[in-house]
Amino acid sequence: LKNRLCQSYNDPHFRTFDGRYYDYMGIGEFVMYKNDLGPYRVHALFTSCYNSESANNSCICGIAIRSKESLFVLRTCGKISKTKKHLLQQPIVSLTSCDKTDMSIENTNNNYKIILPIATEIQFSIARRFISVISIKPSVKDINTAKGLCGVPSTSKDPSDDFTHREKGPINNEKSFADSWK
Repeated sequence: LKNRLCQSYNDPHFRTFDGRYYDYMGIGEFVMYKNDLGPYRVHALFTSCYNSESANNSCICGIAIRSKESLFVLRTCGKISKTKKHLLQQPIVSLTSCDKTDMSIENTNNNYKIILPIATEIQFSIARRFISVISIKPSVKDINTAKGLCGVPSTSKDPSDDFTHREKGPINNEKSFADSWK
């Protein structure tokens, strides 16, 4: 889909597929993108950006991409915390691939691009031992089907249903919406 991009970049800030912006400082593993067709999933791992008892932020330190029975995982942190950063000297990368057609993976200088069989594209970059940004470009197979922190892509680019809670459907509370995808 042209002109559609879900993004999460550190501190963190989010932009949904339909263009709705929000901030969410959750710590832990969250579903950014979910499409049951494959199934396909993109999970992001968030931890404290700083060593501080009063820090109210989180940074991306891990990503897991599932395509059917295959799984790609990259982590830049050893563990997650609300008050401390536990970054690794080098990222840990693993790929469990059951079928080479499950995903295409490109890596150039810590910039990754992964393409799923339905043409959904996931890009992310590593900088300062964090994942600085995750971008997900939806395909036509994601319209009204994909869910997660990226929202629900619609043909009309209507952002009103982007905060679709995991169980309750569309809501207007961004914290409750984001918490539901942990």
